[in-house]
Amino acid sequence: MAADLPVPFKVTAIPGAGAFAVLCLATDANGREVALKILKPSLAQNAEAVTRLRDEARVLLRLDHPNLVRAHDLVVREGRPVLLMEAVQGVALDRIIREHRKGLSPEVAAELVLQTSRGLHAMYTCLNPDDGRELQVVHRDIKPENLMLTAGGVVKIVDFGTATARLVGLEARDLGATTGTRGYMGPERLAGGPDTPAGDVYALGVTLFQLLTGKQMVVSMAEGRHDDTVFRLLDRVTSDTLNEEQLRVLRHLVRRMCLFEAELRPSPENVVSDIERLLEGIEGSLETFAADWVPERLVSNNPANSAPREHKEWPSLAFVEEADAWQSWRVPKLAPELCDAALASFLAAPDWHTKLEELQLLLVENARWTEAPFSAVVTAALVSKWQFWVSRPSDEQVATALEFLRQRPTATVRELIAPLSSHEDPRIRAAVAAVNEAAS
Repeated sequence: MAADLPVPFKVTAIPGAGAFAVLCLATDANGREVALKILKPSLAQNAEAVTRLRDEARVLLRLDHPNLVRAHDLVVREGRPVLLMEAVQGVALDRIIREHRKGLSPEVAAELVLQTSRGLHAMYTCLNPDDGRELQVVHRDIKPENLMLTAGGVVKIVDFGTATARLVGLEARDLGATTGTRGYMGPERLAGGPDTPAGDVYALGVTLFQLLTGKQMVVSMAEGRHDDTVFRLLDRVTSDTLNEEQLRVLRHLVRRMCLFEAELRPSPENVVSDIERLLEGIEGSLETFAADWVPERLVSNNPANSAPREHKEWPSLAFVEEADAWQSWRVPKLAPELCDAALASFLAAPDWHTKLEELQLLLVENARWTEAPFSAVVTAALVSKWQFWVSRPSDEQVATALEFLRQRPTATVRELIAPLSSHEDPRIRAAVAAVNEAAS
């Protein structure tokens, strides 16, 4: 989508509104159906919220797989960002579970998880066209609400707002806060451990159990009791259509996906191969189910969705139908040297490290910034003490500068910060390690 061109939308429905954003269905100027993810007005000037939406767009724009929702662009009008995505005509799996209180047939449940696993494998191994390396996207919030089934029998993973990836330029600060939905988070994630595909596999295993039984998996998170609890719950997984061996394999898969030790869980690719073997000779179960079940639910969705102007969120969304002054955020606005000049001016203030929201917003508005201004802060900290005429930054300022350099972990940056790896301040040592990890 070109910059500075009118992008008039016609909102047709408002199917969802959360604490963070509102989801609209609309048609664009060419009559194409799109989904619009729009920040709530209270967050439109919140730097962290804006950068997270932009990071979501940067990840999605690099993904292309049938089981992943596609992004078209991130556009902005008068500072209001809007993420343009594929309009998924489908029903979330949580609704399917609510209407099948005793669980789905094992064949349908397994096919739903099969397609989801294909999507998880694709998003982790997809090559970044910018540098040819794996993106290593981890969703971090796999659950029935974030899995959509279309009438054609295709599963789409949606809502990448909390996803993480190996992608230089992601701007939102993630200082270790646990992200996800309790009940679907593995023990290592609840303990603040690293985000890996094993966390998504655990969440999908919990979802598989829910699809099979209609019940939420409730287990102890104590290391010595967790796996025994899961094993006992597997008696609830039954079938009138699978033979004894197939049922054993299915239960064993759920158990392995939900193991306490993340390293022992199967990879998404292994889940795919296991389910493919399980379903050999079974054809058309999910496709038939979706064709019979989904269209009726699409028609019977909340009638209020067909009257967007009556929705309580409409006053804050009407701007998307105004045709002037839209821009694509994929088109750089300022040259790097101008972005760096604005950033250097901000960092010259003695209290800049206390105004992180303002700094994040500045980085969003000057997206082509380089590592130079933050490197200058580190360089000043490395000046010999006898050079008393040089203004030295505080340890807190250095640690903060290093946090932002993690977004630009170039070889020059890593060489510059190497002397700080043994610094007396643990915040600085940790930040140096984070920069080096980001470059790996």
